[in-house]
Amino acid sequence: MSGLKQTLRYTLSNGVLMRRGLVKTQTTAPPPQPPATVKLSTFAQSGDSFLQALGRLSSDTVVDLEGTVQTVNGFTQGRGSDGKSGYGIYNNKVIGFYNGTVSMVPGSSTDAATINALVTGDTNNFSLMRLGRGGSQATTPYFSGTLASTNQGSNYNGLILYYATNATVENSTILGFQGSSGFPPGETFPLNNYHSVNTLIRWVTVDGQGIGASGLGNNYCTSPLVQDSTFKNMGYGAGVTHYLTTDPTYERCTFSGNHLYGANFEKVSGTITLRNCTFSNNRYPMCVDTDGTSAVVNVYDPIWDGMNSGVPFKILRHNTYAFPAGNPSPPNKQNVSDFHIFQNGVEVTSSVLQVVTN
Repeated sequence: MSGLKQTLRYTLSNGVLMRRGLVKTQTTAPPPQPPATVKLSTFAQSGDSFLQALGRLSSDTVVDLEGTVQTVNGFTQGRGSDGKSGYGIYNNKVIGFYNGTVSMVPGSSTDAATINALVTGDTNNFSLMRLGRGGSQATTPYFSGTLASTNQGSNYNGLILYYATNATVENSTILGFQGSSGFPPGETFPLNNYHSVNTLIRWVTVDGQGIGASGLGNNYCTSPLVQDSTFKNMGYGAGVTHYLTTDPTYERCTFSGNHLYGANFEKVSGTITLRNCTFSNNRYPMCVDTDGTSAVVNVYDPIWDGMNSGVPFKILRHNTYAFPAGNPSPPNKQNVSDFHIFQNGVEVTSSVLQVVTN
């Protein structure tokens, strides 16, 4: 967008770029507000590895990493009986982490051959970190820090929130995490919200650095809320993606430089809400498909490439859709009439929306 046209849409207030109507496009992150934490130095003993130190915990704990960088070797924790799942970090007494960086020692995984042998229909269940016990032992995870991927000779995921309730991820940076496709098993997630309820994600940057598949996966979730976050540079998939999730909401988020879509919604029910979000340099801003009940899609005051020069806001809706794939796939059941675009409180769907089909 040209500088002249941009100034017509924005105004400066106390040095902060804001929309007309004084709605900020993204708010400045305040200091994180973790629950009670316990400093790593208070329970780690001399000679302990990071995992050995965590193993000393006897009660639910959010661990304050005290600004340190901690590493683990391979996916040794929470191993599945079939050898096709595991985590670098999983301890049922660790509720979360605060104020530090976690990564895996480069080349320390012994599971590359297993992961690289996954085929269509499989899911990559290897992650650097799992928070959440799952099932009847549901926990309320918390994370505020940095996760950085390293080369393990295979794809893998970053942080998985596993069957969590009221989890919070805030003031965090998540970098890389190799993927190879926009669908399983090559689709991996730097941040994976899985079977969780009321997750809050805010002031988070997920940067796929060109190697990530899809930045945030909301899969089998209820009412995730994402605020003031950026999802960018996904080399294979979308900035954020959803599967069998209900009522997701995004506020003041940015989706940029992603190979496929800014935001992808599959089999999502209820209402999809995006407020004051920016879409830049994605193949399409959004994709919405379902073989079930059509979702209501409300997009409020979006910013997108070329909007001030007549370029429409594009939503991809495939003519046919099923996942797992049908043969042939049935007609897509997402209703175009359920797409709504608003600007400054007025619905402008008919003048700015272009539904793209294939």
